[in-house]
Amino acid sequence: MTEYAQVARELARVRRAWRRSTSLAGLAAWLLETLGLFSVAILANVLFDLHTVTRMLMLGAVVACSAAFFVWKVIRPWLRKVSDEDVALFVESTSPGFEGAMMAAAEFGPNSAEWRRHRQLVQLIIDAAVDRARAWDIRSGLRASLRKLHKYGVALLVLAGVFVAVSVMAPEHVQEHAIRVVNPFWKKPAPVSSLTGTGRDARRLGEEAAPLRVTALWHAGERLAGAIECPRGSSVPLQAILSRAPAGLDEPVEIYFRPATAGNDARWDRLAMHRIEKLFGYGITLTDVSEDLEFYVSAAQSPSERYRIRVYDPLAVEQFRIVTKHPSYLDAPPTEATEPSANVRALTQSRVTIDVRANNRLTSGLLRWEDQSELKGDPDIGDGRTLRVAFDVTDSTAFRMVLCDAHGQELETGMYVVEALEDLPPTVRLDEPRSDVATSPLGEMDFAAHADDDIALEAVNLVYINGADPSSVPQRVPLTLETLERHASGGGLPAGGAAAVEGTLTLELESFEGGDLTVGDMVSWYLEARDRKGQTAVTDVHFVYVRPYEEWAFMAVTPGGEELWSLSKPTTFADPISKWVAAAWNLRTEKRALARDEYVRRCRELGEKLRRSIGYLDGEEPE
Repeated sequence: MTEYAQVARELARVRRAWRRSTSLAGLAAWLLETLGLFSVAILANVLFDLHTVTRMLMLGAVVACSAAFFVWKVIRPWLRKVSDEDVALFVESTSPGFEGAMMAAAEFGPNSAEWRRHRQLVQLIIDAAVDRARAWDIRSGLRASLRKLHKYGVALLVLAGVFVAVSVMAPEHVQEHAIRVVNPFWKKPAPVSSLTGTGRDARRLGEEAAPLRVTALWHAGERLAGAIECPRGSSVPLQAILSRAPAGLDEPVEIYFRPATAGNDARWDRLAMHRIEKLFGYGITLTDVSEDLEFYVSAAQSPSERYRIRVYDPLAVEQFRIVTKHPSYLDAPPTEATEPSANVRALTQSRVTIDVRANNRLTSGLLRWEDQSELKGDPDIGDGRTLRVAFDVTDSTAFRMVLCDAHGQELETGMYVVEALEDLPPTVRLDEPRSDVATSPLGEMDFAAHADDDIALEAVNLVYINGADPSSVPQRVPLTLETLERHASGGGLPAGGAAAVEGTLTLELESFEGGDLTVGDMVSWYLEARDRKGQTAVTDVHFVYVRPYEEWAFMAVTPGGEELWSLSKPTTFADPISKWVAAAWNLRTEKRALARDEYVRRCRELGEKLRRSIGYLDGEEPE
């Protein structure tokens, strides 16, 4: 069995090397994890300023975790029992050159029965295993463990380097928090002046304490040099730096404040300031500051300079003043309205001016359309709290107002709407007469009509022409109008315009302005309503047929035998051609509302019907 003893020695050498490398890698990992836990504990104490009980629990958790890691990663691999077969398997798995010789030697070498039965074969296996074990470089088999040790060692060095760098940059800060983590009961000693220490220390040593005074006041990270401006209702943090540490309660550090408008005889309120993590530093936060204040800091009855806190309101819009200049054709005065919103409703071609009144003085502002284009406003209106913008109304759209005040606040309002209104044409309705009439050259005709307009109606005219006289031109005679309704003010529209009227007219044919009428003349006429924009609406065209006097005057005999002359009123009359003229007139008045193809189709259809009608008058049978 002496041959196998050589194999066992080689396996024991590998076993010791494997244990060393595994334990060293575990030791590096344990140091890395312990340093990481310690760093996390320091960071938690820095961020949250942990209470003593919390630091005790945290220290216990760090120690317990570190001990558990040490046992698992360092002690356990060293004490682990590893058999020859396990070592041989490890050698074979890391060094294929053994070709199973080490496994066979470990399995058959110690077995005396196999040795006696296969002595020569087992001897050859052991000899081969011994020869290869002597030539094997044990470091090649432990390469994986060495790589793990190298990785943990590099990470440990990096983390240690970071810790050392932070400690160098802030040695006192890191030292203080490290001690607080290791010793939860440690308390930071009060700072002592490099010259004379605290007032209590100076008195104890029989020396005269340096005067305690406020050397600087700080706000929002800047040294205080003037008044503090802040939004109403906000908090104001203040810090005071003293010339030395005060001697406890004998030298209190307090802030005194009172309303700035209270007057010189007003009483001062005071609050104690607390220590902060600055050398000889004290701080306080004044919450919910809603009025201008005057304040100073007193250290041992030694006051600082007086300062002021000026409060301002958050930027807000108080009101909108909207002035609408209507289109010139209306000849109407501008409409002015004060509203809580800036919604605009105006006719196209109107000019709208919006004055935005804010609660603070404005430095700039603009109007931003819904397509993100911008219109710059003028903030220099009145006392500086009003921004003015002006624009022409062309289409319906929407916008926002963006305001900036003197305190650097910016306000973007909600979306407001511009409703562009179109001035629609008027409408007219003929009430009398409702058809063609026949009368004599001395007859009279009564006209009555009703007209409406959405903005302002200008006039209603009777338009007529003698169709029998080629040289005749259209004549216009205004109807007498009675206003039934006027538009009220508001909504961005001009007030006072006629909304609905009734018109009447009595026309004497003998005063016909187109020339004297004779029997057989045919007068065409229609009523025309016109608004102030010049848009018109017309009724259907009608005709007056001038008939002989014999058809107009007749003699009547009364029951008593008395002869009386009677004049007949104009009578209704129907002429076959008049309906075609009226149809063509109606088609002409509808031209603006029809598409071109539809208008052409109707014209052709009317022409075809007229052709058939003429053919029928000539003796042809209509279809």
